[in-house]
Amino acid sequence: MNALYALTGQRATTIPASNLSDQNSAFNQLSQAQKEGRPMILNTNGMKDMPHDGLVKGDWNKDPAKSSGHAYIVKSVSKDANGDVVLTLVNPWGNNHNSDQVEAKDVPDPSSPVVQVKLKDITATGHLGDIEIGAAPPAAPKS
Repeated sequence: MNALYALTGQRATTIPASNLSDQNSAFNQLSQAQKEGRPMILNTNGMKDMPHDGLVKGDWNKDPAKSSGHAYIVKSVSKDANGDVVLTLVNPWGNNHNSDQVEAKDVPDPSSPVVQVKLKDITATGHLGDIEIGAAPPAAPKS
């Protein structure tokens, strides 16, 4: 999936979940992209079982080519008090509840499109597919 290309017409750098397992390296890379104003999209994998991480489950199929996940806008990247990387995501559906894909108990406010997840949790469960990092916005014209 290359959601950013579909939205912007510009190529994005895709970082697979396997390259995001080192929390410090992932935080440095993602927070740098955030500082540069680069758009980021988090893509999930389809899951057979409900992952209980607050993200849309997606459709699972024995044939991985027929499975589908969901895309979120990465709003921000931070670290919590324990040093865990926390991603604040926005669900483009305008809410974060679908009875077949997200259980209401998994998110504080299912009517909100915003959800926070720990990178280590969604990496460990296999729910994270990849993160796309788009091109930096053009420099503002000099006046």
